Amino acid sequence: KSVEDIRKPISDLTSRRGSTPVFAGLQAVSPYIHTRQDLIDRTIAVAEAGADGVQYYHYGIMPLENLSWIRDAIFAAA
Repeated sequence: KSVEDIRKPISDLTSRRGSTPVFAGLQAVSPYIHTRQDLIDRTIAVAEAGADGVQYYHYGIMPLENLSWIRDAIFAAA
């Protein structure tokens, strides 16, 4: 999916949520992302769309390198 494919539904949802928090779930493994920058771009997109937080999935099967990608994505979106 493109960054816009991720941003639009989150933005639509956050505009109608009222006081309910919205958290986005991103999978931090292939085939969903392939590079550190992919994850950074998607994390920034959901933050800019108004999500209250991001949850990252598949710690059990991701390469250890991807943990640093998550850290970098969190800092980039902050």
